[in-house]
Amino acid sequence: MKIPQILTALWLLCALLFSVAVQAEIKKESPDIVIKLRKTGETTTLSQLDSKQLSANKHIGEKEYQQIFQAEKKRRIALSKQQQQALAAERQKELDHEKALEEQDKIYAAKLEKEMAETQVLTALDLFNHTMPITFRSASFGVSKQQERTFILKYFVDNKGGKPLQLAKWTAVLKNADNVIFTYDVSAPFEKEFMPETRKEVIVTLKLKELPDEVQKLLSDPNAKISVVNIARELVFNDDTKIQVN
Repeated sequence: MKIPQILTALWLLCALLFSVAVQAEIKKESPDIVIKLRKTGETTTLSQLDSKQLSANKHIGEKEYQQIFQAEKKRRIALSKQQQQALAAERQKELDHEKALEEQDKIYAAKLEKEMAETQVLTALDLFNHTMPITFRSASFGVSKQQERTFILKYFVDNKGGKPLQLAKWTAVLKNADNVIFTYDVSAPFEKEFMPETRKEVIVTLKLKELPDEVQKLLSDPNAKISVVNIARELVFNDDTKIQVN
C-alpha cells in the first residue's frame, strides 16, 4: 500500500472516532435524556425534575436519580394533598354559607308566619268590634231574690252586622287603677233574634260571696278606682257562622 493511501485511511479513521465521541458527549449532556428506573419501571426526564434538586455533577448514577425521582414524586403527592385540603376547606365554607342562608330563610319564614297570624287576629278583632260594639254602662251592688248581695255589670251591645246574632262572648276585666283584680267570661245568648241595626242590654250579675275576699273589699271601697275593660272573644250568627278572636 502506498503512503498517501495509508495517510488517507488514517485520516478517515480519526474523523470517524471523533464523530462517535461527539455523539456520545451530546447524549450524555442532553437535558432530555430519558432515564428508566429498573425497580419501578417508571420513566422521567432530567427536564421534568427540579433543577435545584440535581447535583452540580452531571454524571449522576442511577441510584441517585432514583432518589431524586422519589423525592420529586413525594413532593408532588404532598402538593396534591395540600390542593385537595384547600379545595375541601373552600367547599366547607360554601356549605357553611348555604347553611347560614337556610337558617336566615327559616327565621324570615317564621317571622312572616307570625306577622300573618297577628294580622289575622287583628282582622278578627276589628271585625268583632265593627259587627257588635260593646259599651260598658255601669257597675253597682244589688240584692238577689235570695237576699244575696250581688255585683251587677250592665252593657249595651249593638248589632252593626248584616245578619242576626244568637250569641256573643267576651271577657270582662275589672281593674283597680292599672292593676287587674278580677276577670269574668261573659256569655250572652240572645233568646230572641238580635236583628241588625238594633240594640240590646246585657246584664251580668255576680254573687259577691263567690268573689275573692280581696276583690270584695276593693269593690266595697269608695276610694277604689274600679274600671272595666272588655276583651272580644266570639260572635255566633243565626246561620251558625262565627267570628272568633283567639
